Amino acid sequence: MSDKREKKQWQRLCRVMISGTLMLLVSGCSTVIKPSPRGGVTDAGEPFTVSQVSNTQLQTSLTTVASDNSAAGKVLSSRVHDAVSGKMAEAGYVLSGSGPDVSVRVDTEARLFDKSGNFIRYNGRADAEIVRLFDKKLIGRNSFAAEGPRTLGETEAVEALSTTLSPLVTDWVAETLTPSAVGLTAVTMEVKRPWIRSDDATYVSKFVGIVSNLDGVVSCIHLPGDTSGRTYLFRIVYFPEKIPEGIKVRLVNVAELNLKQ
Repeated sequence: MSDKREKKQWQRLCRVMISGTLMLLVSGCSTVIKPSPRGGVTDAGEPFTVSQVSNTQLQTSLTTVASDNSAAGKVLSSRVHDAVSGKMAEAGYVLSGSGPDVSVRVDTEARLFDKSGNFIRYNGRADAEIVRLFDKKLIGRNSFAAEGPRTLGETEAVEALSTTLSPLVTDWVAETLTPSAVGLTAVTMEVKRPWIRSDDATYVSKFVGIVSNLDGVVSCIHLPGDTSGRTYLFRIVYFPEKIPEGIKVRLVNVAELNLKQ
């Protein structure tokens, strides 16, 4: 009987030792496979860096409209459009039909003034206006009239009128469409993120939302960045008079953006 009791005691002891060993092994394994507390994302306290802020041109749309569908009217409108767009390009303005900051519109009209045989003379007009699109503020409006020389042929007569009328419009646009008159400044801001992140889209969305709603900011959009994925580019349009310290300083002081210079 004593042998049986000793055997049972020995079996219980073995079971206890085996159970304890298994618990130690499981505990050790859980320590080894525990994931990194960083989880692949930079700590929330690690700031982004404003690496560069560069001035850029305001984007401008140009629309020219003929008052009627006559061939002469269409030719005049086209010639005025070419002249104005060329003048604006020389001055460094960026013509864009997508998301412009300023709108230039010119309405034209060509009228047959005199015809004697195949000799024709046209006169015409152009009504031009420049509008800041953010708040629909009228920057300038003017009307111009001109009379072309008597010319052999209808097309030639319209061309002659456009060479007289177009410079009046282009000179006025160049004189009126100035940064001081528009009152806006546009910049491209380059923001570099920390090396390890997994929430790029979230930060970009937050940046655009916060900056767009700042007092004095007209718009903020995200532009394609570099291929490494570490750089965000943002185009920001704002009223400099409302942000006298500069847009970079203003944004660095917005705690939610987590920026440093």
